[in-house]
Amino acid sequence: MSGTPQRTPVSLTIRPSTPALAPLIGAMGHAEGRFAHTAELALPTGGAQLLVNLDRDALTRTPLHAAGRSTRGAAVHGPCTGPAVIDPAQQRAVLWVAFRPGGLSPFLSVPVCEVRDELAGLDELWGRDGAVLRERLLEAVAAGGPPAGLRTLETALLERSRTLAAPDPAVRRAAFLLDRGTPVAEVADRLGWTARRLTRRCAGHLGVPPKRYARVRRFQRLLRRVNAGQGCAGRYHAGRLRPALAGGGQPRTAPRVRRAGTAVFYNPRPRRARHGEGMTHAGGKPALTRFHPRLVVSDGPRAVDFYRTALGAEEIERYTGPEGRIVHALLRLGDALIAVKDAGDGDPAPPDLGGTPVILALEVSDADAVAEAMLRAGASVVHPVADQHHGQRGGRLADPFGHQWMISHPIEDLTPDQIQRRTDELSSS
Repeated sequence: MSGTPQRTPVSLTIRPSTPALAPLIGAMGHAEGRFAHTAELALPTGGAQLLVNLDRDALTRTPLHAAGRSTRGAAVHGPCTGPAVIDPAQQRAVLWVAFRPGGLSPFLSVPVCEVRDELAGLDELWGRDGAVLRERLLEAVAAGGPPAGLRTLETALLERSRTLAAPDPAVRRAAFLLDRGTPVAEVADRLGWTARRLTRRCAGHLGVPPKRYARVRRFQRLLRRVNAGQGCAGRYHAGRLRPALAGGGQPRTAPRVRRAGTAVFYNPRPRRARHGEGMTHAGGKPALTRFHPRLVVSDGPRAVDFYRTALGAEEIERYTGPEGRIVHALLRLGDALIAVKDAGDGDPAPPDLGGTPVILALEVSDADAVAEAMLRAGASVVHPVADQHHGQRGGRLADPFGHQWMISHPIEDLTPDQIQRRTDELSSS
């Protein structure tokens, strides 16, 4: 233990104010303090950061089972998949940026996997722009304090990102699913990719192969369980994962234990009950077996064609009346069902009512791509696709028949408290 007196840490955390950076950066901030201890153990998160040491022109990181790495005072810390020792003395005054999954890729000219578990100097990655960044930030902080330094850092990142490709929304979707515990094979199926393509894209954009990323995120979920006091089950599985995270090997888990662990880590889809099986409430009353909306439209055949073209719907069945009018058509959208029928017989379409009070919410793998397909097929924009405060990227479109669709895909895994806090902040602004 060092004799250095400890000073209470002071921190400032913000979100990027520029919309173009919001899909790439989760948060950025400034931290300063003095610490009595001489070393800290950093656990793996799978995430990447940009760090600028304002106190002195040096940064170091020492993995537990590898040689340490030192750079000048501005560096990218690549996706972290193993524990490492860091020096608290280098946290006396730091500006930092935490990238979203896949968010580091647009700021690099090399695949993200090349900086995995590495500390890479910005002078090596960005050339002169990276070499002078720390001096720019020091001048900004001296003139206007940490907020000015963060504004300057955001400007530098925006300048850098304009010259490079946008993040891959499909990779961000894969990261979200893996973080939720979705099995790797299922993630590939949902994206329509082969396992090899998923591995290649994750390595290039996330910096981590999907199985490794899933293992690290599972470790983080277990830590949250243990911290939340969920007992020995979490500690038991964390103990089995620890050798793999520390040394890079596979968890010592037999197939029988893997099956038992599925209920802990994942929420697999329940098997659909057969007719009459387990589908009654207490007291023997019939329970709900299936729910889907029925969309009343002014031109049923054209509406079915629109939903097939714009949303990739699969027509399951169709029944028609006189003149080919649709009495009932059932369509499948992913795991969901919708029915379509022509207006008439007391069933008005939205234009007959002056609009619709119902909004259909559709979660997809890429909201931007689906919105573009809907627009090409004849839809109109109600609210453009954008990153939303509740952790989704989405927007709302009206189809040619008056029904409104809220198209979205998740970009953040937020708690209910975080969503409510952001909602309150948005309402008061």
